[in-house]
This record gives sequence, structure tokens and C-alpha cells, in this order.
Amino acid sequence: MSEAERLDRNHADTEGSDAEEVGVQYRESVLAAAMLATAELSFGRIDAAREQISYVAGYSVAAAQ
Repeated sequence: MSEAERLDRNHADTEGSDAEEVGVQYRESVLAAAMLATAELSFGRIDAAREQISYVAGYSVAAAQ
């Protein structure tokens, strides 16, 4: 399971939770994905970094709507 899938599952597990806690978990998930993308880039793993960046961008678009 990729990191993005794990984070998606963690985010889905928060359904029905207190809204503030969900917001905190969402921000932590996005931060973790962004940090992982940075690490992947530093090791030259462009495709893995692209996957993490897509994950962050997807959540950003969803949050903006």
C-alpha cells in the first residue's frame, strides 16, 4: 500500500468524527505527503514524488470546493 493510499484510508476513517479533529488529521496527512514527496525527490525518485504531489494537489482542490 502506498503512502497516499494509507493516508486516504486514515482520512476516510475520520468520517463522522468531530470536525476539528478531522481538520487536524487532514492537515497532518497533507503535511506528511508533502514531506514524503520532498524526500522522494531528494533520492531522485521522480515518479514516487509525483504520486505524492498529486495526492496533495487532489486534497487541495477538494478542500477549495
